[in-house]
Amino acid sequence: MKNVRQLLILSNPHPDGVTDNFAYSLATAALGMGLTAQIISDPQSAARLANADLDSHCAAIAIGPMPLQMQVGGLPIADFLTCPIWLYLLDSPVYDFLRVPQTLEFARRAQVSPRFRIAFAEQSYMELYCAQNLIPQTSHYLPFAGFPRLQVAAVDRTVVPQDRLVLIGALGAELSAGAVAPTLIQTLQGSNRLGLSGNELARSEAALSDPACRGNPVAALAEAIGLSPELHLDARFLEFACAADSWVKRFRRLAGVRSLAGFPVDFIGTGWEQAFQGVEGFRFLGRVMHEDIALLAINYRAVVNFDPNWEHGVHDRVPTALMAGVDVITQANRALVQNGLPACAIHAFEPNAPDLAAAADAVLSRPGKGPCRPRMDLIVQQGWAQRLGSLLEAGMAS
Repeated sequence: MKNVRQLLILSNPHPDGVTDNFAYSLATAALGMGLTAQIISDPQSAARLANADLDSHCAAIAIGPMPLQMQVGGLPIADFLTCPIWLYLLDSPVYDFLRVPQTLEFARRAQVSPRFRIAFAEQSYMELYCAQNLIPQTSHYLPFAGFPRLQVAAVDRTVVPQDRLVLIGALGAELSAGAVAPTLIQTLQGSNRLGLSGNELARSEAALSDPACRGNPVAALAEAIGLSPELHLDARFLEFACAADSWVKRFRRLAGVRSLAGFPVDFIGTGWEQAFQGVEGFRFLGRVMHEDIALLAINYRAVVNFDPNWEHGVHDRVPTALMAGVDVITQANRALVQNGLPACAIHAFEPNAPDLAAAADAVLSRPGKGPCRPRMDLIVQQGWAQRLGSLLEAGMAS
């Protein structure tokens, strides 16, 4: 009997189970397609590949670039494997390009070998790099799916709807937090290894401070200084871009939360209590495992979400909450419409002028509708089976 083809999912542990949840969800989706799936997430599981039948692997997917650091038989895992391998970039890729050398090397190899392929969770970054011919035109936009939990009506758990909002995320954990100075211009000056002139720094500050600034501040920064193609992946610009992106991310989150003062909001994640302790209506409840976000969300009127400075791609909290039947207050983003998410349950605010008060008031002032009911249509349409299918189809077409 012929061996069933196998999908390899390369992952690494995460303290809140984020990458683990991605890996398990993709593995489950693969099983539903008649594939087998193997998760490789540590040196021990990688070592077992040394005796594997390499011809049985139909593809490999690296959940972020960190798994590319694993080795098999003395070789980087991407070199040991012979099947097509996708690098799935989960965050703003400037950080991966700056911090994980395997990311830049993978992008270079993808330009010359069709075996190396890149998938982006955010499309404007993919468009930016494709336009500069820094990545193959066959790169793929793979939006996040949701992570539903159908145990929303479990008999061992009583859900008591609260007339409150819940904000899930972190403050002060920006990937370039150490480069963030009190003001934007100080942050830009402190990371100016490119040697930009005073006028160029002023243009950068003005572009990022504009209330109409793009959701993607790195793209806005490149436009403001007229960045040449060869500098987009230069370490000097990446350091500058990461510092600016981290400053803007913190600014947007602080401004958005200030606009919620006086509303009943529960915070899940680190950093918020230090910044907003004592604010009327705010409660700080610690952390949550990634797989439990849907079970947490159903206790609230809406989930408040801040994307990681994206303009075409939303955080997985958004489809997860919508699948659970919970409204979402989130920043305006092209993906909200283009990914087919239900507009009636989404309350959007402008990224660089984040006033959430009107959305919060609209959600909390309407009559309660009782316990949430899962949206089975969204679970099918926004699930990992659909996403994995699109990725495999893109691989066969390229």
